Amino acid sequence: MFHLPLSGTNLGDLRELAERHAEPEVCDHLVVYREGEVLLWAHDAGSGDVMVSRKLPDETVSGLEDSLGSALR
Repeated sequence: MFHLPLSGTNLGDLRELAERHAEPEVCDHLVVYREGEVLLWAHDAGSGDVMVSRKLPDETVSGLEDSLGSALR
C-alpha cells in the first residue's frame, strides 16, 4: 500500500507513469481522501465502479462523470 500526496509533481509523474503501463501495474485500488475523509473510492481501478462522496460539489461530480462516464456511482 502506498500513500501519494498530490502535491508538487506527483500527479503529473503518476499520469506519465500510467501512460506507459497497464492499469494493474499502476494501481489496483484507488482511494482519494482529504483530512481523513474519503472523497473517491475505486475498487479494481480502471475496470469497476467509482464511488464518490456526497459532500463533493456538483461541478466536481459533473467533471468526474464527463471523464469517467458510466463507471461513476
